[in-house]
Amino acid sequence: MGTYTYSIREEAGTTPGIHYSQTEHSVTVIVTDDGMGRLCAKVLYVGGSRQEPSAFTNTYSAEPVTVVLEGKKTMIGRELFGGHYSFNLYQTPDQSYDLTEEATTLIGNVTVSATGEMEGRSITYTEPGDYYYVGCRTCTDGCRKSAV
Repeated sequence: MGTYTYSIREEAGTTPGIHYSQTEHSVTVIVTDDGMGRLCAKVLYVGGSRQEPSAFTNTYSAEPVTVVLEGKKTMIGRELFGGHYSFNLYQTPDQSYDLTEEATTLIGNVTVSATGEMEGRSITYTEPGDYYYVGCRTCTDGCRKSAV
């Protein structure tokens, strides 16, 4: 018999991406004897003002990830001139994208060096999903040549 007061809080874990609740709840348990050989307990949550169990809400969010899309161009039969070729990178709606249509979003342009290396294009992702891209070759005068 008696009155017992407890503080309930969640111990934060170490799972990456989970933001643990910092909430602390007070719970009072009043134990009495009913005079008939039985103990009775009354539980009062959050200062005794409501009869609801304590709730803890955690949130999850994955950290963004950045990737660098790179490529290499090869020229067979003659020298590759650095800076002459570039590619426009477009994000497309799906992998069955028809290359004769305009792509949805221009991500940027990458230039091809004399060694054929394409400068990397950094893209940061904040949501899980499947992402599709197409590169359309251009040349120094800005003409669109072909999709690859």
